[in-house]
Order: sequence, then C-alpha cells, then structure tokens
Amino acid sequence: MAPTPLRIVPRLDRIHPSHRLMAFAIALIAALVSPVHAQFDFGLGGGGRDQAPMFNDSRDEVSTSLLISKTEANPGADLIAAVILDINPGWHAWPGPGISEEGLAEFDGAIRTELSMPTTSDGPVRPHPGFAIWPEIHGVEADLGDGPATYAVYEGRAAILVPVTVAADAAPGTYDLEVAISFQCCDDQTCLAPASETLEATVTVVAAGTVPAGADNEADPAFAGFDPAVFARIRGGETGYEGDPATSMHIYARRP
Repeated sequence: MAPTPLRIVPRLDRIHPSHRLMAFAIALIAALVSPVHAQFDFGLGGGGRDQAPMFNDSRDEVSTSLLISKTEANPGADLIAAVILDINPGWHAWPGPGISEEGLAEFDGAIRTELSMPTTSDGPVRPHPGFAIWPEIHGVEADLGDGPATYAVYEGRAAILVPVTVAADAAPGTYDLEVAISFQCCDDQTCLAPASETLEATVTVVAAGTVPAGADNEADPAFAGFDPAVFARIRGGETGYEGDPATSMHIYARRP
C-alpha cells in the first residue's frame, strides 16, 4: 500500500499576518499534489470505482506484465516480447503517441501510452522497438467536456509486441530484457493520474544443437496478430520507426 502522504498544515494563528496568504497557498498546493487527489473528475458523477485505491493512480485499474514468447532460445533465434496491459472492465487507456484511427476523436488532455526499451547495436539478445506492433484501437463514447464523442482507446487485454533477435554468435547464458511503460487510465467520467512502471524478463540462450527447455508461450493470445515477416526486414538492415537502434526509443508503430 502506498505510504501516507505528508500533509502541510500551517498554524495561521502563529504566523505573521503578512505571511498568512503565502502559508495558505503552500497548504493548498500540498493538498492538490497529494496522491489522495490524484484523479481528474469531469463532473459527470462518480468514477465507477468499486474498491478503495491501492496506488491512487492508473495502476489501480491497469496491471502490466512482460511476457516472452520463449524463455530459452538457441543462437540465431527470433523471439517476441509482449508488453501487456490488462485493463479492468469499464476503463480504458489512451493509445500511443501518433496513433489515431479515422473517425475517432482524440482528447487533447490525454496522456498517451508510451513505451521505451534500452537497445544496443551489439547486444546478443536485442529488442527492436522500432518494429513494435501496437494493440487494436477501440472506440468508446464519452463526454469529456466538449460534448459526446467517440474516442480512440485501448480496452481489455492490450499487448504491444516487440520483435527480439538472438545473435548467431550469442554465448550461452542468461540475458535481461527491460521495458519502461507509462500510461493513463480513464472511464467515461474520470481520468486517474498517469502511472509508469519498469518491467523485466530474462532470456536464456543455450548452445547450438541443444533443445531449449524453457517455457513456450507462443500460444498465448497476446501474440496473436504478430507478423513474423518483420524479422526478414530486421535482418535485412532496416531500423524501423524512428530509425535509431542505439538509443532508448518510444515506439509509435501500430498494429495493422
């Protein structure tokens, strides 16, 4: 459970009159930034939350995880990293930056889903975020202050699929994958404070000729819709969206 926030409560009876206004302003700011107030109500009634919040931000309605298609692989193998958002019924997350759908509205105040992964040009187990496939976009009707409109959102179980390659000369061993994701969760009345999480997973490379014995998750529905033809483009030298494989990148490509 999140720690109890520090509250600043000035004793105005002990403050010089010329400083009371400043003290009041400080107290007001402290109250507004407290996690207890970490949501934005559009004035259409309750936010539809059935349980007391644990985080006081979007993590109360969205859980995230990182699932690798296979946890063991031979040198030269191709893998998929699925960054999964499990969004509670009645809630949604905003799509990634630059992602839109014809005929669907965009909320100007939306904090979009963003994802970044550290990438290197010579790592033996390398993610390729520039080729990520983003989740299907849904339309949800809401009035967020500008009248009723149908907004582009993610709902339910949404997976961002990132191709991962294992170098042909990768030495046997365990390699870490890390992803940072940020998102904001809303329903048709309320937007919770945005949240960020860092997810980790490991891939074990076994010697060539050895049958990998790790978990095989390829049948998980999270990997549906992935096009393996992307690996030929990667090995052909393409760098994908944003084009720089040597830095941490936001992933803006979307699922076709």
